[in-house]
Amino acid sequence: MRVLNAAQMREADRRTIEEIGIPSLVLMENAGRQVVAAIDAIHGELLDGRVGILCGHGNNGGDGFVVARTLLQRGVDVSVFLIGSVADVRGDARRHRQLALEGCAVFYSGG
Repeated sequence: MRVLNAAQMREADRRTIEEIGIPSLVLMENAGRQVVAAIDAIHGELLDGRVGILCGHGNNGGDGFVVARTLLQRGVDVSVFLIGSVADVRGDARRHRQLALEGCAVFYSGG
């Protein structure tokens, strides 16, 4: 497995979006769902309790919102903690935040 630094990941995302034609919204959806699959495979027993998701305002936060929504759809008790201001969440991350918020009983914001 190859591990990318931040600049390499941005370039990989850019190429995937611009050259292959997969929208950023879909990339976030896929990333978040794969995180849930990894959690389930490695620590599935943790999904029987309450799960907290920390999200920033950028694209990684968007991935976190997908994780929260996916867990909610599976019936997991999820709390989402936004680090920063809601106003700073933009673009596709904002859309995924809105989708997660619709199903989340507890949503905390730090700003």
